[in-house]
Amino acid sequence: MSRRFAYALVHEGVLVLGDPDPRGNHLRLTPSGISFYTSADPDRATVLPWESIRSITAMPPLARFRPPAWISLAAAAVSASIGFDWVPRVADIEFRVVLRETAEDHTRVCSGFITRGYRRSHCDAIQTALRLLIKDERARALLADPERFLANIARIAGE
Repeated sequence: MSRRFAYALVHEGVLVLGDPDPRGNHLRLTPSGISFYTSADPDRATVLPWESIRSITAMPPLARFRPPAWISLAAAAVSASIGFDWVPRVADIEFRVVLRETAEDHTRVCSGFITRGYRRSHCDAIQTALRLLIKDERARALLADPERFLANIARIAGE
């Protein structure tokens, strides 16, 4: 697995938005389209080809300051060791996918990661990449190398 960038990461050779853990919901982006995976049925996906998508809007919680996840995990471990049942906050991401022909709205909430929110610059870079994938077929071909694609998104955000 590559390093995570906001709520995007490469998992099993595919760019994933959200936590790909089988207990969570996430989107997988491939050159042919988007697949929605849910915890209810982690082995089956709803697949939407890029040509059928009018827009994708990500609505993640934003944070001005985001401490490293290890701080939250350490705090959870310490609280558990002294008998408190505290779980760090997970910042889920809502995605609104609108189809071209029917204008049908597919809104999905994907499982996020341990954080209070994501940096605005990171979220803006991911949203820019999503708009590009919808508009440009050549950009979709870049998803064949998701590590490089994710690195380019990070570069857009100035990381």
